[in-house]
Amino acid sequence: MSTPLSVNVNSIGAVNQSSTTPVTTVTASLNADGTSVDPTTSATTGSTSDNLVSSTSNSQMNDQDFLQLFVAEMQNQDPTSPMDDSQMMTQMAQLQSLESSTNMQKAIDDLSASYKNSLSAQQNVVTSMTNATAVSLIGKEVRVQQKDLTYSGLADENDQIQVNLGSNDSADVQILDDKGNVVKTLHTGDKDSQNSALVAWDGSTDAGGYATAGTYKINVVGSDTDSSLYAFVDNVVQGVSFSSTGASLQVGGKEMSVTDVMNVSTTEDAASSMATISPSTAIGLIGKNVRVRDDSITYGAEDRENHQINVNANAGSPVNISVLDSEGNVIDTMTGTADDNGTATFSWSGQTTGGGYAPAGTYSVQIAGQDVNPSLYAFDEGTVDGVSTLNGVTQLTINGQTVPVSSIIDITAATAG
Repeated sequence: MSTPLSVNVNSIGAVNQSSTTPVTTVTASLNADGTSVDPTTSATTGSTSDNLVSSTSNSQMNDQDFLQLFVAEMQNQDPTSPMDDSQMMTQMAQLQSLESSTNMQKAIDDLSASYKNSLSAQQNVVTSMTNATAVSLIGKEVRVQQKDLTYSGLADENDQIQVNLGSNDSADVQILDDKGNVVKTLHTGDKDSQNSALVAWDGSTDAGGYATAGTYKINVVGSDTDSSLYAFVDNVVQGVSFSSTGASLQVGGKEMSVTDVMNVSTTEDAASSMATISPSTAIGLIGKNVRVRDDSITYGAEDRENHQINVNANAGSPVNISVLDSEGNVIDTMTGTADDNGTATFSWSGQTTGGGYAPAGTYSVQIAGQDVNPSLYAFDEGTVDGVSTLNGVTQLTINGQTVPVSSIIDITAATAG
């Protein structure tokens, strides 16, 4: 229940002004919790020219207005019936509560402003990190999801679209306008060994005409429930551009968002530059987790010997590998499927397709399709526990094996354990 404070300030006007001065009456009530003025019961009637109350608002009061009312009431109380102590203490408590509420609101406003400034600073840091990441991709081979294409409307134009089919044999690709309407539906099949297929759009529409020049969206039907269905571009990052919407990569003559990068691999030029790092720099890699290209197997022809072969591939895609001898002859073949992390794992015990066992020696792993898809490669990963230099070439010791620095694909900090 709100407690009203009502002041009739006519008596003050009688002292300083003529008796014809209009009566000024102000009422103010606190909410039931005593922490704020209830605006629905706070009002001023009559003349406010005597400046006893603030004229900033006729419907809401602040703590200064409340204090002025309280002082006016004390000055103009009836001497024959003064305010009792309990009523005065109640109103003073109300004033203190209102002041506390005002201070609390100011503190909340200051905290909100501080949070917004902190959030803005964090967003600037994230943007800087994203931009730095984009720059580091220059010269790298990337796979970027393609979500749209630009049709120029030129004669004999044919825009090619690569589609990853995953385990599907075929898929429909829709070209959508800016309103989401289907302009053209293309059918793709005949996928290659990497589960990708190629379709081309010449600008024609399902209605029989030709689309106008502009940007269109690409939708692979079924991609909303099957993540292995998507259109993509595989190429080397030639450059980076920046705008208010973020960083964009220049890949295959197209502007692609850095957030759409799906896979990154090292090109031969980048790998060769890794080979030139100094031994002192390589020492800094000790204790780091690394992934290195490793398509060789050193087979000792021992009992129960087994070699694990890891292959990077698209998640859920089938992977076919062959084990070759030093002369390039296929001595064994294996088929597997990449897991959700994009790794297909094989185990080779030295057995050959003929049923016997290979002699001790060095063998290599060949992956079907790796000549056209740089994201397919055999690898090993582990923690660097040593560095050596042989004939001027810096090498790392990983899982007991020595590998050249040029084979490094990526480096991460060791997991705390």
